[in-house]
Amino acid sequence: MQFNYMKVVPLEGRALEEAKKHGRHGLKAVYTDGFVVVQEYHLFWRPRFRKILVRHLAISHRKGIRLNKFYDIMELKDLICGEDCEAVQVYPKRSEVVDAADMLHLFVFPRGFKWPLTLRRKW
Repeated sequence: MQFNYMKVVPLEGRALEEAKKHGRHGLKAVYTDGFVVVQEYHLFWRPRFRKILVRHLAISHRKGIRLNKFYDIMELKDLICGEDCEAVQVYPKRSEVVDAADMLHLFVFPRGFKWPLTLRRKW
């Protein structure tokens, strides 16, 4: 897929209510190309006495089409967060699955953050 036309959607209506409800950890931006919708949330993670901003991208398709191709998801991550950021997709335990929408969740770490598990570095 080509996502060259992703644009920021103004936070208004329901999206604005969602952002206010969750405060600083809430919805920060919504991007769309008319079909794919990406909601960006900000979270703070505190490993070893540090505070790291993690961007949570909730990715869905308006027509219910599953987005599960590696390079499509990678392209969205690169467009919104940058090519030099690492991200992980979490598969929760079955008891924590919320199946309200067919949505993928990426957690993107800031530039320079070294994720401990990788294919290129020894661990």
